[in-house]
Amino acid sequence: MISIQDVVYEYIRRDDEEQVVGVELAVDHLSFETNKGEFIAVLGHNGSGKSTLAKLINAILVPGEGCIEVDGIDTRKPEMVWEIRQRAGMVFQNPDNQIVHNIVEEDVGFGPENLGVPTAEIWERVNDSLKKVGMYEHRKESPNNLSGGQKQRVAIAGVLAMKPKCIIFDESTAMLDPVGRREVLKAVHEINKKEEITILWVTHYMDEAAEADCVYVLDNGRIRLKGTPKEVFEKKEILRACGLELPRAALIAEKLRRAGVPLSPDILDAEKLAEELCESLRKN
Repeated sequence: MISIQDVVYEYIRRDDEEQVVGVELAVDHLSFETNKGEFIAVLGHNGSGKSTLAKLINAILVPGEGCIEVDGIDTRKPEMVWEIRQRAGMVFQNPDNQIVHNIVEEDVGFGPENLGVPTAEIWERVNDSLKKVGMYEHRKESPNNLSGGQKQRVAIAGVLAMKPKCIIFDESTAMLDPVGRREVLKAVHEINKKEEITILWVTHYMDEAAEADCVYVLDNGRIRLKGTPKEVFEKKEILRACGLELPRAALIAEKLRRAGVPLSPDILDAEKLAEELCESLRKN
């Protein structure tokens, strides 16, 4: 689905006279591939290169070196930009920057309309996409009356209506409260499982990576760790060196184990922690 081969990207700073005054290496000879239907989490602290990577995949930025292909299309070809963005949709951090219409269903239909999709099919796509993210009942409302989590689900529906093969989420829960974060993450996991759409989930929230198929940890534009959530979260010292910490549930479980509570070492999320604590209480 996505192939990234030895990609380098630099941000070049210029003064008022357009003279180069600095170069920041954001992505440093990075390579990896995703397959259809995978849920890939990309973790990293601010400045690690993860958001730059998301923009490179969506052809917002173009590699200085190396190659990125989305469904076989080279992102360096400017004439293929819209084809790439149809196949690899993107959901940004602030849903207000992605919502353009005053009525939910009209906003979701904006993308397919620009693609020249027949009107009858547009409405089929709109209704189907809104149902998939649990927002069909709000289709006639103004986005201004929705919560942050609901707005983000509308933004996701807008991308779904474009029939993508992959969706890139760039810190898409960063501006949401815990309830909104859970709503959005639940909707995305359901889309991933039911529609077999490849998900690239870029975040600094460690707990959001707990159910991913594969986790990549970026630091200074390079991949420092790769593996299943369990494999990655076992590397505590490397994670901390990258400015990251274990998911909150894993940290709590670690402290409880040190206090003598019999818990398994692979607890990564609150649900698993609660389940094992209840089982421990029943036994006692």
